[in-house]
Amino acid sequence: MGFRGDTMRFRIIYGLGLMLLAVFAAALGGIGVATANPAGLFVSNESCSGGRVYATLNWTPDSAGQQYVDLSARSDNFASSYSTSGPLPSSRTQEPLEQLLPNTTYYMRVSTLIGTEFLRSAMLSYTTRSCGSSGGTGGGTSSGRATPPLHLQGAAFSATQARFQWLPGAGNRYFCLDYARTLPDLLNRVGSWRNSGCSPNPSNSLIVSNLACGANYFARVWTPAGGGLYSTLVSVQTYSCASVISAPTNLLKIFVTKTKARLDWEAGKDNRWFCIDTARSRSDLLNQGSSWMNHACWTTSTQATISGLRCETVYYWRVYAWNQVSNVHSDVSTFTTDDCDTTQVKAPIEDVDVDRVGNEYFAKIVVGRPDACHSFGSYTADTFGNVIELTVYNKKVSGSCAQIYTTYTLTINLGSGYATGVRYIVTVNDDESDTFVGN
Repeated sequence: MGFRGDTMRFRIIYGLGLMLLAVFAAALGGIGVATANPAGLFVSNESCSGGRVYATLNWTPDSAGQQYVDLSARSDNFASSYSTSGPLPSSRTQEPLEQLLPNTTYYMRVSTLIGTEFLRSAMLSYTTRSCGSSGGTGGGTSSGRATPPLHLQGAAFSATQARFQWLPGAGNRYFCLDYARTLPDLLNRVGSWRNSGCSPNPSNSLIVSNLACGANYFARVWTPAGGGLYSTLVSVQTYSCASVISAPTNLLKIFVTKTKARLDWEAGKDNRWFCIDTARSRSDLLNQGSSWMNHACWTTSTQATISGLRCETVYYWRVYAWNQVSNVHSDVSTFTTDDCDTTQVKAPIEDVDVDRVGNEYFAKIVVGRPDACHSFGSYTADTFGNVIELTVYNKKVSGSCAQIYTTYTLTINLGSGYATGVRYIVTVNDDESDTFVGN
């Protein structure tokens, strides 16, 4: 499995991929103890064919673990884009270098994976020979003409994303990544063909999103230099649909005031983090329009209080969930903030009883309504050692209302995980209290 300038015959290692590779190596329990780093790198058998350079990289292995060969056309100590060939057997001493540009300096190293650690050789810099009139320094040509993007690589980034990187070639700054579900669609730019990232791209890399899970894609990079030049093709398959998380469900508004709302939802499959998206129109919510905002991002809880809202306003909202592999949105729900002349006042409390259901405790509170202008508004919960302080507010609307005192029942989930044998005190508005013993 050698390096080819225009054909992907190696696997990219970067970011999450490198981490997973390390985890895999650790699972093997280590691969012996290194006796020495790979050493003695040199290039031999250099030749030209079709205006490209072919050669062989040689080295002395340490015979202690799987090996990897890194190749880059940038003098940045492999800090940005590079190609990796491997894993290679521990006894491997050579790797072919194919379809390299003439009169171009490349940088190489050999690494041995020992457990979770890479032992690196010294870096070898190698300048390819001239191949007649097709040569040129720095990846260009002797006449200064642009060359196509090189060494395009692709790898699945999630169930719906793929990452691509390439070397720019000579005279190129502006790139488009073309991709499609079938090769004919890509070559003819029809059907499933799309392009992405069309702009100056100094990193020469791109993450493409909104792909189908478990699907194969063909891709190539286009640049307008030289009248329009393409890289060669790569194919990438996104992660299995089985790895796609499911959306949060059962979106509820716990309470809403003039400027705040406490929202609740049930987590879907493999949800790890959440963000709440809000907007004052459905279109803004779905398209991140002018009134779109997000709140409480990176929370792992399934409840959050958001603020800074407008009174007397309908809000559209949904929950965005993601993990290390994929992401998803819930369905859309709505809530309406209180009238601008609404106030919140502490409610009179008639009684409170704490009951246990399963592993969770619930406070059942009888709340007073002094007149018909009052209704449930909101509540807060604070814990100080073994004391749980609940504060319940009624929402009061200004105006003329029937002067009839009534009550309503409010049930608050106190959660679980209380210390066994410890007595806890639950107080509500400093008026009523009850106790329970954790078990």
